Amino acid sequence: MLEGSVRKSQENLRVTAQLVDAVKGHHLWANRWDRELKDVFAVQDEITMKIATAMQVKLTAGELARIVAKGTDNIDAYLKALQANENVARFNQESNARARQLAKGAIELDPRYAFAYTLLGKTHMFDVLLGISSSPKESIAHAIELAQRAINLDESIGRARGLLGFLYIMTGQHEKGIIEAEKAVTLEPSSDLAHQYLGLALRFGGKPNEAIPVIKKAIR
Repeated sequence: MLEGSVRKSQENLRVTAQLVDAVKGHHLWANRWDRELKDVFAVQDEITMKIATAMQVKLTAGELARIVAKGTDNIDAYLKALQANENVARFNQESNARARQLAKGAIELDPRYAFAYTLLGKTHMFDVLLGISSSPKESIAHAIELAQRAINLDESIGRARGLLGFLYIMTGQHEKGIIEAEKAVTLEPSSDLAHQYLGLALRFGGKPNEAIPVIKKAIR
């Protein structure tokens, strides 16, 4: 159960929120925000996004929710990116098309949202892996462009590095692929996906013995 309160004193606002296990009575998470009441709608969006992210971390997506939230203050863009990420993970033609639509919607709302470009690039890569691209070469080139755009917006986004690394592997640029995938693991050391990208890069880059422990870590 999510519960909280809003209190106002002149032009100041205090919002508290806590997440409670209603069965066991345990507090899972709590926070407080003190803001000036200059733009109540901006404050509402900011706090709503922080609460939504904290709940995602605790209840479903773990630290991935913080990665998705990083780089945007637009809650609607954030929610579209969450939905896009969920759809792209299903790895089928219909969900991939839906993920692309949602990622584009997130970018329209916030053109500087690096994670949304990463997701959009991934949908183009998946068109190739799913065998539905009319021009695999163009799809991969477009995916590389989007991954690079994400990195230009935010150099710390490990998933974009991992995506770019795997795309390099798909185009036979094995050493470049391994380098980018290694950067992904450095940036997101607890990410299973980053380790998966590195493991695949090593495997297709002719280093299967080095790939095995990395893939095992991704599974763990």
